This record gives sequence, C-alpha cells and structure tokens, in this order.
Amino acid sequence: MDTLPQDLLLKTFKELDPISLCRLAQVSKAFRVPAESDEVWLVAHGWPKTFTRTLELWLSTRVDHETHFLNELDTGVGSLTAHVSLRCAEVVEARDSMSRALDRLTTQFSNVSPRALQDNIYTEPRLTRHWDIERKRFDRALRNRGIAQEALDATMKQFRKAERLALATRLEMRILKHSLSTPLALRTWLATEIQWRSAHIRWTYQDTPENSSEAYRLESVLYFALGLE
Repeated sequence: MDTLPQDLLLKTFKELDPISLCRLAQVSKAFRVPAESDEVWLVAHGWPKTFTRTLELWLSTRVDHETHFLNELDTGVGSLTAHVSLRCAEVVEARDSMSRALDRLTTQFSNVSPRALQDNIYTEPRLTRHWDIERKRFDRALRNRGIAQEALDATMKQFRKAERLALATRLEMRILKHSLSTPLALRTWLATEIQWRSAHIRWTYQDTPENSSEAYRLESVLYFALGLE
C-alpha cells in the first residue's frame, strides 16, 4: 500500500476511525503524512488531531478537578448538616425552657389577687423578666437555626450543580472515547448529542427545574444511543 497515490490514501483514510489512523501512522512514513493530516481527521473524526489530544487532556483534568471539588462540597454538606442538627436541638431546648418559664409566669400571675391586679400594685417587669429572657433565647435559637439552614441550602444547591456538571464532563469524556473508535460517518448519535449539548447549555445559564429535567432526560437518551447503558 506504500506505493498507492497520496490522493487514494487520503480518500481511504477518511473512512477510518481515529484509533485506526493512529495505528496506521506508525506503519510507515508514507502512511504517517495522510494519517495525521487535518484534512483526514476533520472528515474521519470531525476535529483536527492536535485539537483532539488537547480536548482529551482538558477533559481528563476537568474530571479530576470536579471530583476533588465534589468531595470538598460533600464534606461541607456533612459538616453543615451536623451544624443544623445542633441548632435544631438548641431550638427545642429553648422552646421547652420558654414553655416552663411561661408555666411559672402563669402560676405567678394566678397567685396575684384580683384586687392587686386592679390596683396595679404588682411589679410586672419583676414577674415577666425570666419569661422575657427565655423568649429572647428562643428567638435567638430560631435565628441561628435559620442561618445554619440557609448555609446548608446554599451548599446543597452548589453541590447539586457541581454534581450535574461533573456528570456532564464524564459523559463528554465517554463521548470522546467512543468517537475515537467510530468514524464520523457512522456516528448515529450525533443528532441526540447536539440536542443534549443545547439542553445542557440552557440548564447551565438558566437553572430551572424544567431545564435540569430536560438535560437529564437527554443525557439518559444519549447514553442509550451510545450503547453505554
């Protein structure tokens, strides 16, 4: 085959997949030139060879980075969940203490005679001071619980988004690896891939339940189209 004209080699190589082209490039110098040319790779694969290598390295780095980031967020979620539980326990304790203070206050007022109440001879701050302290303690516990819950909700939202992005990056990597063994002309999943990418972009820029659901649905369809499920 070394004696075949270059134009015939180019035409033949354009029908192959990238893995086959890389193997042919190692056969001889006559094969290396057409097998590594951008003209062949664009037709056979859809991207130049140098770009494909860069993309694979970039995706691999992103997968590692997003996995590390998810682990950090997961640790943060665990810590914040424990913090919220502690604040909830403080709310319950403050509520019970306030309830006891209210019972004592009710008893105190019940011991004041109607005549004394009418003449206003009792000192209200003295009777209600402990109740006010417990009520403020309860309000403070509620605020602290709310702040902790907001922090947890924010981190959970960040975690869900990072998780979706990580899943999308892993799918990108699987698409690339699958594409390396399939000629461009035989990739039956391209239409689905385009739909998924469009849905993923919409979800990235507008995080709504509808966009998220559609991106997830098309992701599952794409996995099936690739034969990866």
